[in-house]
Amino acid sequence: MAQGALQLNLGISVRAFNAYSQLKSAHPEQFLVVLYHSDGSEVQRFTHASDITGPIQLPVGSYIAVAHSNNNVPAQFENDYYYGESEIFSIVAGQTQEVSLTCTLANIGVSVVYDDRVIRDFSDYETRVSNAQAGLVFGRTETRSGFFNSGPLDIQAVLHYTDMDGLADSLVLNGSISDAHPGTHYEIHIDAARNLGALGIQITANEEVDTVVVLISEAVQESSMTGELMIIMYNPSALGDAEGEYIEVYNTTQASINLNGWYLIRGTNDQHHQIHSDVILAPGQYAVLAASASAAAQVDYVYSGISLVNGGDTLVISTHSSIASGNAIVCLVDYGSDGFLTNLNGASLQLDPSVADVSDARLGSNWCTSLVAFSTGDRGTPGSSNADCQ
Repeated sequence: MAQGALQLNLGISVRAFNAYSQLKSAHPEQFLVVLYHSDGSEVQRFTHASDITGPIQLPVGSYIAVAHSNNNVPAQFENDYYYGESEIFSIVAGQTQEVSLTCTLANIGVSVVYDDRVIRDFSDYETRVSNAQAGLVFGRTETRSGFFNSGPLDIQAVLHYTDMDGLADSLVLNGSISDAHPGTHYEIHIDAARNLGALGIQITANEEVDTVVVLISEAVQESSMTGELMIIMYNPSALGDAEGEYIEVYNTTQASINLNGWYLIRGTNDQHHQIHSDVILAPGQYAVLAASASAAAQVDYVYSGISLVNGGDTLVISTHSSIASGNAIVCLVDYGSDGFLTNLNGASLQLDPSVADVSDARLGSNWCTSLVAFSTGDRGTPGSSNADCQ
């Protein structure tokens, strides 16, 4: 049988990850190497790449080379897994074919960071991250990164404290990373303030691509938000509705909030738009979400797919595309209910700045027409404090 030879060069590509400085399994000389016929049948196996001391003699034909770090388990701390697969190559009689094979990180890295408010307000805390097969618990002193094989990840943070009666209690927050990508490191920030009743998980994906931030806040309920929540321009005059409509939101909490991944919903899930870029509000800061960049001098985000009804409708900011679950709602205004002014022309509907309670913010009697002119000539205060209602 005619034979040729394969010269296999094995290397590794390691991306920079912020959460850990040394990757434990990045030793390609220890990787398992398997050669397959192009039809998928195994031809030859090397327990360690270091066992390959020279060209590999192979019959003429087409092949694929696979190498991996041979440590792919469902979940384990400090267990970065690497995998590489060549293109189909041909062995020709009497010739040596040189093939370079690069292995890259092929499982999912996760680390958990507890923010200062958690450390301050809670006596103990842990976060369990799991896939369909296994899970890892990141306790208060856990600094290692965990690694998971491919698939969605579920997150549960349990924060322990002692209540006013001296009894042990805990707060639980559930979240998920439904589209977790192999080769990515997710840095999960647990942020909670027990005195506010507000919780959040922020997940940052660090890799050599754009940073992805997802805010999961199923336990952030309207009861945790006070004061100004939303200002609505539903019938601009200086510009058409498709250009001039805007919604202004205000962060009344004591922590920064990122609206990325949250939803604007008009009506009962009639129209909705998911915010798909970072809109970060510091405590006491406004953000203007508008139908176009021309709607005001300050526009922080341009949405699509939503048109505001002049005669009144429900407008919701939610952590989910469906508002069937009440704790998905961060903010809700039904500006068609009793007491709200409808069919305004060229003026925004605003909440009186003296109102400091969410239940009061739902009352139409606490809303009024803005009298302050802004950049387009219409009346409103997009991006700044409301004027007092007269």
